[in-house]
Amino acid sequence: MTVLLLRWRELALDAGWAAAHIEARAGTDLRAPLGDAVIDLTRQTSRRFRNEERAQRLQRIATSFLRATGATVTRGAVAFDVQPEPGVADSGSLETDLTELLVELGEAARDEGTGAVILIDELQDAGVEALVGLAGGYPFFIQTHAKFAWDVAVESPIALADVSVAEPRAGEQLEQSFFGPRYERATPAERRYLHALAALGDGPVSTAEAAAVLRRRASDVSVQRDGLIAKGLVYAPDRGLIEFTVPHMAAYLRGRTDHPPMDP
Repeated sequence: MTVLLLRWRELALDAGWAAAHIEARAGTDLRAPLGDAVIDLTRQTSRRFRNEERAQRLQRIATSFLRATGATVTRGAVAFDVQPEPGVADSGSLETDLTELLVELGEAARDEGTGAVILIDELQDAGVEALVGLAGGYPFFIQTHAKFAWDVAVESPIALADVSVAEPRAGEQLEQSFFGPRYERATPAERRYLHALAALGDGPVSTAEAAAVLRRRASDVSVQRDGLIAKGLVYAPDRGLIEFTVPHMAAYLRGRTDHPPMDP
């Protein structure tokens, strides 16, 4: 695939297009290589455009993109010595801002009778990284998200957009087949303890804090804590601490509105 993308870049440049090639490496932020590509493309097009005002607007939009998304430029020094363009590519959302930037770049290139392209190599790794992130690294959750991403994908390799489209379906399936049944195994008193933990956040919390949410002492709710440990819903990562055994359990509990009141 890399050889093919590089060949496409050659063909684009030979046709007079602006072209940039980057790699999406697993475990790294895509913003840095995108920052390089954006500056590279904008500089290429700015030098070629007959419409100087349009070229300057592209430079301002590129500056907006870099500042809003936190994209850094790893090659060269200062990007553009211009102020950002308000209201375009400045929301802070990488997907939204990149789309707006590419639309502006494409329309400007079209008006000049040419084109512009970013070729992203190894993008499937960013599809995998996003999926693992959604699953919290938990193997069964990865399997579930991967299954639904496979179902919605129309071609191979599975794209980042496929993972995003599949996320609600995978989440609904996990609520029905994983989180829900485990929650139902808990007694009403144990459920109150679970909700107390969820109210304190996603990470490990002290047993004293959990008891305080319930307006009890830690010793008063030790039976509920031990029962939940025995059922595999929580565990003690260290003395005096308690944590959910699986990721996203706290978020699931915070989303439920049918839980018993904290005070029995």
